[in-house]
Amino acid sequence: MGLPTSVALSLKLAIRELRNDPRFALFFAINLALGLSGFVVLDALESSVGAELQARSQSFLGADIAVSSGRALTGDEIRAFDRAADAESTSNWVELFSMASGVPPAPGMQAGAEPRRPPSTGSRARLVEIRAIDPSFPLYGQIVLDGVGPAGRAQHTELAAGGAWVDPLLLAQLGVEVGDGLKVGSSMFEIQHAIGRDAGRMGGDFGIAPRIYISLDRLAETGLIVTGGLASYRHLIRLAAGRDPEAAVARMTELTTDPTVRVRSHRAATRDLARGFAAVNDYLGLVSLIAVFLAALGASHLFREFLSRRVGDVAILLCLGSTRARAQAVFVAQVWMLAIAAALIATFVAAVVLPLAGDAAVAFSSSAISPRLGTRSLVLAIALALAGSTAACLPLLLRIRGLRPAELFVEHARPSLGTGRDLLLLVPALLLFWAAAVWRVEDLRIGSLFAGLFAVALASFALLGRALLRGLDRLPQVERIGTRLAIRHLSKARASALGAFVSIALCAFLVSLAPQLQGAIQQDLDPPDRGRLPSLFLFDIQPEQLAGLQSHVAERGVALQKPSPLVRARLETVNGRAADDRSRGRTYNLTYPLAIASGSTEASDRLIAGSAFRDSAQGAGESAANPAQVSLEQRFAKRLGVGLGDTLSFDVQGVTVFGRITSLREVYWNSFQPNFFVSFAPGVLEPAPQTLLASLPPLARVERERMQASIVERFPNVSVIDVTAAVQRMLALLGRLHWALQSTASVSLVVGMVLIYAVARDQARARRAETNLLKVLGADFATVRSAVDIEFGLLTALATCSGIAASVAASAVLASVALESSWTLAWLPLCGIVTAAPMLCVATARLATRQVLRESPLALLQSAEA
Repeated sequence: MGLPTSVALSLKLAIRELRNDPRFALFFAINLALGLSGFVVLDALESSVGAELQARSQSFLGADIAVSSGRALTGDEIRAFDRAADAESTSNWVELFSMASGVPPAPGMQAGAEPRRPPSTGSRARLVEIRAIDPSFPLYGQIVLDGVGPAGRAQHTELAAGGAWVDPLLLAQLGVEVGDGLKVGSSMFEIQHAIGRDAGRMGGDFGIAPRIYISLDRLAETGLIVTGGLASYRHLIRLAAGRDPEAAVARMTELTTDPTVRVRSHRAATRDLARGFAAVNDYLGLVSLIAVFLAALGASHLFREFLSRRVGDVAILLCLGSTRARAQAVFVAQVWMLAIAAALIATFVAAVVLPLAGDAAVAFSSSAISPRLGTRSLVLAIALALAGSTAACLPLLLRIRGLRPAELFVEHARPSLGTGRDLLLLVPALLLFWAAAVWRVEDLRIGSLFAGLFAVALASFALLGRALLRGLDRLPQVERIGTRLAIRHLSKARASALGAFVSIALCAFLVSLAPQLQGAIQQDLDPPDRGRLPSLFLFDIQPEQLAGLQSHVAERGVALQKPSPLVRARLETVNGRAADDRSRGRTYNLTYPLAIASGSTEASDRLIAGSAFRDSAQGAGESAANPAQVSLEQRFAKRLGVGLGDTLSFDVQGVTVFGRITSLREVYWNSFQPNFFVSFAPGVLEPAPQTLLASLPPLARVERERMQASIVERFPNVSVIDVTAAVQRMLALLGRLHWALQSTASVSLVVGMVLIYAVARDQARARRAETNLLKVLGADFATVRSAVDIEFGLLTALATCSGIAASVAASAVLASVALESSWTLAWLPLCGIVTAAPMLCVATARLATRQVLRESPLALLQSAEA
């Protein structure tokens, strides 16, 4: 069955019109494709990452179900969980952080073998993530060892005999090789294998520390399992084929009332792992929507000019008996055909760019992501292209209903589509933008907030642009003809010029906002060699070790900074009422001020409400009637909905401690000093099981290495984070995020340049007679071209300065309110944008107007005579 005659005729006419105007078709499709490509890339990347994580979720977790706890589970608890899940097989492992140092091959290691190189001096120490496993780990997935392949029973037997499997990064950091010794805690291990691939490793290059594997049976002899320590215990369960892990999780959850014991399926764990990547991708996706909107704005301009050139043909069709609906159908068919072509081009571009985006995604995963375009991406591109083009062009098509064909028979009259409030044409596009934003983040509030802010920015730039363009009329007259022509053209404030102004202002805003925020964050993440941040952060210090540790570092000319107790507790009540389930299920770290001298350091918090702890405590915290003094971090207090005078109670290792809020503090978390949400007055938490945190002031690299090695040698259980290395990793991650944001914003800039090209070309065509008249009157090519240069250079300069001013204000607000960081204007990127943007737009305008400007006036006169 063929198409109806009317539909076939409409398609035939639509295709013929597009063939007659190939430039319009090409620019329309390319403009829309550029706007779509970034959005399609990000959606395909998120879909690929999510699908890969779900497909490998059992390998990432190592099981179908994991029971996690901050304490060792009892045998009765484990047996009850296994029965409820009907476990087929189980495994256990313990994870904690500690220090490791390389040592010469221990006696007995590699008996009879000669060392392959001089033995290590043991002068290096690094923080490591220790995973102590039993022989059945993992229940899913594999640990692949270099030169061996997947770890099997023989390798686990070697591990139980005192071996270790080590991340290759740690080998390089410690300067050791396979076969050397590794000191962890108070025990010595032989480095048996380097880890080639770890299916359960997430975090890419930005994990807090390299991982090592040891036998679970050997963990106790390291001396690292101490009271108040931060070890994490896991019990893994594999179910029989066909069993529902979610149903098993529901049964297991009913068996415990301890909120610190958490039961998760492999799917839930994978969703948690992917949350950080999804949050970043959603933000980039929202930014990429601006490029889609700008593409729709460009499509509206291109279609307006195309429709204006074809309005006479439409009037003739109406005179010959065609209906307005059929005329509209022809244009709708054209728009939809071009939209589908744009979607196909965008999909092709996304397929080319996607591997690069996959390489960037390694920052969030331990293994390379292989993103690929699926049917979803193609359908999304087509749907968004059809919706965007329709929203941009439909308001113009509706004006065909007001077309008056009788004007064909009036001398010197030309049929027109009439005029209207051009800003109302943006309403469908803004509604589509809002719907796409809500769909992108799957959150009505966040999507609506973003769309609302974008609409406010759009309106602000439009009003500012209209005022600036009209204000050019009030400038003093200049003698130079090119400047006078440029100002006259701009002062008319036509819709095309205003659209270009808004587009460039938005692009400048996006491109300049990222470096401003990056500068604010980098200022707080100041390189340690500039003396603002500590060089080392120490944790898992036992109370009886504090005095010895202070003496140890003092002998090396360094003072221990801000030693702070850490007491783990659970929130029970708020103002006498039980805390909500989310708060009760979390473990909070409490502290109290030590009455000992410490090294001088910049304050990492300040009192903003209430009063400091008084020497004579009003209560010891043993009952609600005798609460202790408590100080809360201001944002934590806001989340709990409490303030000065309110009361809290915490479960500290089975003992309930009560407190009354007497002060609120602002905490500078980026100080890298020991900081806490909750601080009790002295005299309450001292008897509780605890460890201590502390930091060391800035040290040179060699001194840091020596200090770490000496601390590990004297205090094996104390863990040390190299703040310098941590900050460098954070800055590297920030650089990747900055690159991703700039790349996404740059797509908007490219789309803006397409709009500038279209505007310049159409303006040149519209002023063709005027341009040739100037040539007849004696104006040379340089004078005519200078008018175009000044027009678009001035337009772009005004728009760029407006966008940059808005980005400076926005970054200052975000830095102080959202990031709570100091803010300093990043001059260099702004100077580059202010210089480059007008030059780029002028070059684009020259390219667009070159053919018309070089046209001979004689050709115009000949065409007029004909």
